Amino acid sequence: MTIDSIKQYLASLRHDIKKLDALIKALESQYELLSKRDAGLQTHNEKMLQVLDSLNENHIKRDQFLTTLGLPTGSEGLRQLCAKLPEPVKTLTTELLQELTMKSKLCKALNERSGQLLANQKQLMQRLTGGENNTTYPDMNI
Repeated sequence: MTIDSIKQYLASLRHDIKKLDALIKALESQYELLSKRDAGLQTHNEKMLQVLDSLNENHIKRDQFLTTLGLPTGSEGLRQLCAKLPEPVKTLTTELLQELTMKSKLCKALNERSGQLLANQKQLMQRLTGGENNTTYPDMNI
């Protein structure tokens, strides 16, 4: 574990936090586009997929870094890595990981909100047209 590799790791975390900030804004915009049934939704979703791909690539690289250090991947490896770092870097890494986790959870909640909107719209259309409900989403009282 070199100083440069730790710096790259921290830079990767900062990069993903910025990407998650962009994804949060994109998910909020997506919800508005969905609710308005805006034609720009397709283009918007393609841009969001690029952000998600970038986040996934960085996640894979961080897991590979943990593996090269002989640590397990995922949260257990991150916990072990933090335990091995000297104190000022340990605190910074922990804070970045907490921010990354918080923003990831917010993205998940925003995505679920959009999914719920789609499910509600589909149920309404099925009720209006008399179609069958073949959705895997839970039934909602509209």
